[in-house]
Amino acid sequence: MVLNEMSCLNFSIDITLLSNMKQKKHIIFSSYDDIHNPYYRGGGAQTIHEIAKRLAREYHVTVITGTYPSAQNEVVDRISYVRIGASFLGPKLGHLAFHLLLPFHVLFRRFDLWIESFTPPFSTGFLQLFTKKPVIGTAHMLSAQDMQRKYKLPFPIVENIGLRTYRYFIAVTDHLKEKIQHINPQSVIETIPNAVASVKRTVQRKEKHILYLGRIEINQKGLDLLLDAFKKAGTTLPFPLVIAGHGTGKETARLQRLIREKGLSSSVSFVGRVEGKEKTRLLADSAYVVMPSRFESFGIVALEALSYEKPVITFALPMLAWIPKDCSLKAKCFSSVSLANALQELGSNKTKRRTMGKAGGVFAKEYTWDSVLNKYEEFIEKVVKEKKTQKHFYKLVDTISLQ
Repeated sequence: MVLNEMSCLNFSIDITLLSNMKQKKHIIFSSYDDIHNPYYRGGGAQTIHEIAKRLAREYHVTVITGTYPSAQNEVVDRISYVRIGASFLGPKLGHLAFHLLLPFHVLFRRFDLWIESFTPPFSTGFLQLFTKKPVIGTAHMLSAQDMQRKYKLPFPIVENIGLRTYRYFIAVTDHLKEKIQHINPQSVIETIPNAVASVKRTVQRKEKHILYLGRIEINQKGLDLLLDAFKKAGTTLPFPLVIAGHGTGKETARLQRLIREKGLSSSVSFVGRVEGKEKTRLLADSAYVVMPSRFESFGIVALEALSYEKPVITFALPMLAWIPKDCSLKAKCFSSVSLANALQELGSNKTKRRTMGKAGGVFAKEYTWDSVLNKYEEFIEKVVKEKKTQKHFYKLVDTISLQ
């Protein structure tokens, strides 16, 4: 049973796609999270799926993810999803099992290019050490610093060593690009942001609430700071707060306990995970969106909010510098007083909300999936071409040396 759960030698590929493999190059994405993962299902997983399904028009694409209860291999939007690891371990130990098994798949699977999505706790899986084929490390986030803050262990040492073993990277922000370049000056890095499908005009809808939308993880997502700020703002706010998202049972129970302990049960509601029409309704009916994270990668929720012409409140994190000032307010980092002031400032000024919302809609139009896909395809072509050139060069050197 345990061996079956581990599924470490499960290298099956849907038979209907085998005939295409000879004609198409094979790209593999690896990411612990995926679009059906009950623990996370975050923005990074959705981004990988959106890019992968578009690349599947020209390539054979496989996405290798962590496993979870009831998970199985499947084909979604012409993408072969393969789950590895141990579902009985849960999300945290499951992360570690996923990391340990990835090198075996790099060694034994056939592929032309591997795109590795960095995941906690070490970010990198050192995958480039296990193959001569090109591996692109994709940094939606570098997690070691946050892991060190949480667990008081030297994760950044391992992360820095790992980053030096790669040549190619995709970073979702220039801030991440600069961090990686500092650690690995010889790297080739392309900044490719996340995206949204389209801009949704909702300015004529009635504003009903302030919205938090995202994973329920109290510490990283700053939900304790948000509740403190909301309580400080008090009756000056004309809107209740809606918290929407999914997390572990422990985290959601802790959130509900905090709401009760702070006496906010009448003005703060937790509605759990939302998708589809319910998610659209919550965004459309919001006055503005607040993202109080202590640590963020790209912050795709902010981009989603802007696409609905909703202004955004965040802390002034370096990784969120891509969000323009004309469509956001940025509070002093981790200050619930500063966050409360920002909540009050937007809550009391309808004209400012509308002006900032319209600016956000204009900005979000620059972040389309088609533009992101073009950047991925150009970088993939560049990496494959460079690898071929290197291969031919070393063959030439070998030939000359033999003569």
